[in-house]
Amino acid sequence: ARKGFDCLQERDVALWTSLISGYVQNSDNEEALILYRGMKTEGIIPNEPTMASVLKACSSLATLELGKQVHGHTIKHGFSLEVPIGSALSTMYSKCGSLEDGNLVFRRTPNKDVVSWNAMISGMSHNGRGDEALELFEEMLAEGTEPE
Repeated sequence: ARKGFDCLQERDVALWTSLISGYVQNSDNEEALILYRGMKTEGIIPNEPTMASVLKACSSLATLELGKQVHGHTIKHGFSLEVPIGSALSTMYSKCGSLEDGNLVFRRTPNKDVVSWNAMISGMSHNGRGDEALELFEEMLAEGTEPE
């Protein structure tokens, strides 16, 4: 897929996103981030799926500084904190150990789904904050979200 992509003269956001997502799904997160940089260099404006994939790559690599830059790009390009961007940001911050930032994004995310809740609960528990994770779980239930 990459060889064909590299030969194309015109590459739109859908092609870039497909390739980036494919690399993320195959755990080649560094290559996904290289492609994202190339996409920006070519002046292609990312879409929501692009940003969600790039944030997932940042999460997997636990690259907080790059994740913060990508968060800035989501703001620059006008993406809201709706799912999936809000969930991807919360997950990225949590996996990078920045729970305060993750919680801030989580609290600002409207219409949270179970993935959003799981990201924060998991982040809390993995970072030694089990009591807060339990409180968040109870809050999730109180808001009517069913656990998976």
